[in-house]
Amino acid sequence: ASVRCAVSSGWPISVIEYLDTVIMPLLIGFMLFGRYHTGENSMIHQTLVLTALQQIVANPEHQPELIAKLFSPHYRQAVDGHTLDYPQFIQHMALLKQITCSMQLQILAIAAAGENVFTHHWVNVEKRDGSQCQIRVLAHFIVRDGQIQSCVELTQLLAGEHQDRDLGSRR
Repeated sequence: ASVRCAVSSGWPISVIEYLDTVIMPLLIGFMLFGRYHTGENSMIHQTLVLTALQQIVANPEHQPELIAKLFSPHYRQAVDGHTLDYPQFIQHMALLKQITCSMQLQILAIAAAGENVFTHHWVNVEKRDGSQCQIRVLAHFIVRDGQIQSCVELTQLLAGEHQDRDLGSRR
């Protein structure tokens, strides 16, 4: 197997190439053309994802009851090569609320087509120990039957301590 060089961002070049050549053109295509092919459900799915991000991630309180309303009990999340099932996702969110005092989202782009919702957002994190970090997230959500079924994320630590690069999947 060949080893790829790392760049200053900490991501292998192959991942950056993948983002530039595959993910971003898809996201731009959905943004430019998706609204003409998506229908009303795509807007509902997009709103559901934005609601989940704001009320679950950005809210400083852990809310397992709200998670149960917005996420399928069969939910799966893949983040940077780590997979979380629904109970592990609940555990992950509980831990994030314990170690952070604030997580603010900045949505840079969102696109929806059918049951697919793509987001590109930053999460600005303030931890209880006073440290801060900023994380870039590229996420692909699947929404079906009024709940988020799955999410595949790529994250990149933009600022902060190296040990915080796993905040997207830490349990």
